[in-house]
Amino acid sequence: LPYTGVIDRPDLQDILMDECQQIKPDFIQNGNPVVAYENLGRGKGVSITLADGQTVEADVLVGADGIWSAVRNQMYNEGGVKSITKNKKKRQGCNYSGYTV
Repeated sequence: LPYTGVIDRPDLQDILMDECQQIKPDFIQNGNPVVAYENLGRGKGVSITLADGQTVEADVLVGADGIWSAVRNQMYNEGGVKSITKNKKKRQGCNYSGYTV
């Protein structure tokens, strides 16, 4: 069987933040969400469009923008952030189980 590793989300976020900040201290931009991206091809990185219209390029885009992810929405063509299917059983990548907790 292939190896499967499990890591708590906060631990992974800390590891990514620490490593990236060592390379480039100001690498993260808060308050300017991703609205679209374009894969520039194998080994060429990604072009990212931010909410304020700014375009930036990077080697990697980590789509860790939460349950209503704009990155995942584009990657999997989910029909729009927070979009609902016609039968109302699926909302942007999240199937409705019939249970409310």
